Amino acid sequence: MSETSPGDVESLDEAALLARFAPEEAGPAGLVAYALHRRALFAFRGEFARRTGNAPSAEAEQAFLISETTPARLAAYREEAARQLGAATAKPVAPATPRRRAWWMPVLGGPPMLVPDQPDKVNWRGLLYRLGMLLLAVIATSLLLRALFVRPL
Repeated sequence: MSETSPGDVESLDEAALLARFAPEEAGPAGLVAYALHRRALFAFRGEFARRTGNAPSAEAEQAFLISETTPARLAAYREEAARQLGAATAKPVAPATPRRRAWWMPVLGGPPMLVPDQPDKVNWRGLLYRLGMLLLAVIATSLLLRALFVRPL
């Protein structure tokens, strides 16, 4: 692939620019490099407009393109694209297994009803613990209501 001189940048259209970033042998890394370049171009336009209050002139964009299409910048974009693609294709890291709760769990909380590692599996011990606590609460409430509000016959 031959690099063009900065004077040739003004004659570059989008297809030629894409061909410089993504030659046929580059594969998906070249397309990602071109996307990174386009993101930098849009960021330049936005920052220029934010600072000056005007859209960048043709000369300002040409200066930006000259700086962005140097062989060093093209290599940097390709290297960043290869790094991002390598990170995207790397094996995902398995999430850490959650720690089990202590045996002295709070009385009202109790053990979880679902097993953390297997969301479809029910933790019967936790479910029965919660049902038992509910039963005790109902019994205590009925005894208190009887003692406080029901008159003896």
